[in-house]
Amino acid sequence: MLVWPGDAPVCDPKTFYECLQPRLAEYVRDNEATKCNCPRQCCRLSYDYTVSQAQFSDFQISFSKEALKLNYTLDQLRNDMCTLEVTITAL
Repeated sequence: MLVWPGDAPVCDPKTFYECLQPRLAEYVRDNEATKCNCPRQCCRLSYDYTVSQAQFSDFQISFSKEALKLNYTLDQLRNDMCTLEVTITAL
């Protein structure tokens, strides 16, 4: 069955893991990598990163709880919520 990009079903992380884990084990067990005639990648990009931290404002915590309909207390969100920002800049 040919699946075009965008036509494949989107799996939740649990389903993805339950599907992927047995297939990866089979891939390794059957030594599938030796049967692949795909070319090796010719280039690999690595990016520098920085890590910083700051507390979310009370407004941001409350807004996130309401806007995302999160089922957590404000204290749980204040202590456990994080964001990831990826910025791509031209070289």
